[in-house]
Amino acid sequence: MTREEACRVLEMNPSALLEEAKIAWRDLVSVWRPDRHNGNERLRRKAEEKAKQLNEAWETFPTAPRENAKPSASSEPNPNWEDLRERFRREARDKKERKRAESNENQKSKKLATKSNAVKFSTITYLLGILLFPFVKVIGALLVVTALYVYLRDTSRIRNGLDFVW
Repeated sequence: MTREEACRVLEMNPSALLEEAKIAWRDLVSVWRPDRHNGNERLRRKAEEKAKQLNEAWETFPTAPRENAKPSASSEPNPNWEDLRERFRREARDKKERKRAESNENQKSKKLATKSNAVKFSTITYLLGILLFPFVKVIGALLVVTALYVYLRDTSRIRNGLDFVW
């Protein structure tokens, strides 16, 4: 494939620089990803063909190898789309599992916080009961004494023939 044909496939000006070709290639590859068309076989095949053309056009541009470049996962110039699709599915599944694990941890921490609040409340209630119990005993005793006094006073009035008023 010549440079002019590659520029036509990448939808750019033939006098474009390498950086512009790189940007155009990335944009078009992201648009023509075959795994976006899982439901429609015809569109998936068309996207695979277009991706192959884009990769072939990109290979026509001379690029200097980087010193710290990572070795490619496959020795083929065009990746196997089924493997890529499976990798993307695996990554999505792993992401869902991580989210589920995080939400489980959040729920556990909420339960622990609720339990600790209940323990705090019961402890406070217990301590208040210990502190207030003597006062409650005294108040209860006063109420009993008052009621007894009123009863005796009223019964003595009745016995003495005085009018009792409710």
